[in-house]
Amino acid sequence: MVELKNELKWSHTRQRRWDTCRRLYYLAHYAHWNGWRRDASPLQRTCYLLSKMVSLPMFAGDVVHRIAEKALKDLRAGHTRSIDAWTEEARRLLNEGWQQSRAGKWREDPKRNTLLFEHYHRLPVSEADVARTRERVLGCVERLFAGPVWQRIRESAPARWRSIEELAELRVGAFGAWVKIDFAFDDADGLCRLVDWKTGREEENHRDQLMAYALWARQAWDVAPERIRLDAVYLREGQVETVTPEAGALEAAGQRIAGVCRAMAAACDDPRENTATVENFPMTDDRHECARCFFQSVCYREEEWPCRAGA
Repeated sequence: MVELKNELKWSHTRQRRWDTCRRLYYLAHYAHWNGWRRDASPLQRTCYLLSKMVSLPMFAGDVVHRIAEKALKDLRAGHTRSIDAWTEEARRLLNEGWQQSRAGKWREDPKRNTLLFEHYHRLPVSEADVARTRERVLGCVERLFAGPVWQRIRESAPARWRSIEELAELRVGAFGAWVKIDFAFDDADGLCRLVDWKTGREEENHRDQLMAYALWARQAWDVAPERIRLDAVYLREGQVETVTPEAGALEAAGQRIAGVCRAMAAACDDPRENTATVENFPMTDDRHECARCFFQSVCYREEEWPCRAGA
């Protein structure tokens, strides 16, 4: 069996952790490595477990993305279901994940079982919180199928579809970057549309994520920037932001991504081997970030966990 190697490659999630807290970044991308092995240290095992953790909003977003992926694959195979059937499927996925987390099935298999932040820290979850999560998911599912992007997808031939939730590597200078486009297809006008389903609110750092998708389309499929359309679909509000990336904007995004990778590499003990030690990655001073950090249990004693202190 080929041994997995921990490689430094940009991703939207990796950069967000880097920008938020360098200690979080270290724990999520270095301390967790090999935590799935039988001979893993307690810290490795814990950090690997925590790398699989999700919050209630993240769990909701994952369910919506799974529904979109299932629906696209059904559509490609010539099958269709009603919106009622898809909302029932969403309810099933929500209930399944909730039960997995509450029962602690993640203790034995964190990769295949949902682990909620709230359950791990034994935080109270009100009926109102549960109801809001359910309504958020069901509302997003309804707006997914009622929106203009889905209608455009239904009008396109599956032969013109390019990818569904496929993880791919982009080259940015000397570095690699991971991209996972929710859906890509060519529309009736011959435009390459890269679709990103969003279940949260618009964030400034989403722009480089979308630009990375466009860089990938240009690199892998040789699509000119003027033929690319980036459709960020905000399902909570039922809004679509469509961007046509300019060549200059793509180059600037590539330079920003490469710059972040160089900074990450500079923090390593050995950039070629991508090895690092914790001393080079200090904790943030912002305790508000700590309060919702998935890795706080390896930064603080249990009685000091910020999530319980209301920081």
